Amino acid sequence: MSFDLSKIVLQPDQGETLIVGPPATGKIIIKIDPKNTGEMRLAMGTEDLEPGGAIPVHLHEGLEELVFVYAGHGKGIIGDDEAELSPGTTIYVPRQAWHGITNTGTETMRLTWTVCPPGLENLFREMGRPVIKGAAAPAPAGPPDLQAFVAMAQRHGVKIKL
Repeated sequence: MSFDLSKIVLQPDQGETLIVGPPATGKIIIKIDPKNTGEMRLAMGTEDLEPGGAIPVHLHEGLEELVFVYAGHGKGIIGDDEAELSPGTTIYVPRQAWHGITNTGTETMRLTWTVCPPGLENLFREMGRPVIKGAAAPAPAGPPDLQAFVAMAQRHGVKIKL
């Protein structure tokens, strides 16, 4: 069997890079998904959260997620519980579980996420600004429209806890 290594061996800066925020703020790199592999079983990427940045508390209606923290410190919420996050922390998020992450440290929090089945990456594409030739499109002017964000998330099977 022959493989296209450009699709299955990605260096740290390779993948579809998006700048997101607010309300979720940071950089996401979509590494593996149906768009670049043709496989419909999972999607995986990396996410950088700047100090004070957060992934709002939300749930996925139809997918499971694994999150692995490899740099930085923060807090994670899973259901009604809160946990300290540090390098090496792994979080399993079952379907329908409320969860969120906040970078409480002074450095960028870096994590990987894997979802099964894929789909979450399409929300990131809709909410993010693509990085092309090292620069992202300008951020929208003014404060974020929370209701528009909630509606966008709902289109992708994600409920935001208000």
